[in-house]
Amino acid sequence: MKVPQAYLDARADEIRTAALRVFVLKGVEQATMQDIAAEVGLSPGALYRYYPGKEQLVQAVFSFCHEQNREHMQAALEGRGSPRAALFSLGRLVWDRFRDPAALEQFTLNIDAALSAARHPDALAEQVRGLHRGVVEQLAELARAAQANGELAPDIDARAFALTIVACVDGLRLLFVEFEGELDTEGVYETLGRMVGALAPAATKG
Repeated sequence: MKVPQAYLDARADEIRTAALRVFVLKGVEQATMQDIAAEVGLSPGALYRYYPGKEQLVQAVFSFCHEQNREHMQAALEGRGSPRAALFSLGRLVWDRFRDPAALEQFTLNIDAALSAARHPDALAEQVRGLHRGVVEQLAELARAAQANGELAPDIDARAFALTIVACVDGLRLLFVEFEGELDTEGVYETLGRMVGALAPAATKG
């Protein structure tokens, strides 16, 4: 009897979610397929029928995270009018993630993956770097559009602007993990918003 594809897909998703929990708890490098099998309640042999090895499972987890980020960013940018409005809409979306119950888990995984990628330049490292490159380039493109629209000072380097924003977000995520979520992230959002607003030409401020 053939197993329905929907069942196989749901089982693969369940394994991927369990892997994320194990990666957060033990770290990407220390986690084993046996650990993940125990977490999801399968034998290691059954796990290998869905994912040939740990590398494929790690890639599945980060591909899923990457796709989620892409969809969230796209949703924030659609139908938002001016580039400035889109930028602030995107910022609101990013900051709302800090209130997500899974935020601490997700950010812990992001940090651990970045450290693992730095220690072991491989497919995972390229995937992590690619995720950051994509975010930086999308923000830089948005900054250039804001400059063309007279909403951001023309003498600002768009890529440096994007890197600064990403550095602020990643730095806050690191502190969020370190302080176990006990941070005034909303206050940081308001402060950063005022700083970005100050970079607009005088005629468009306010």
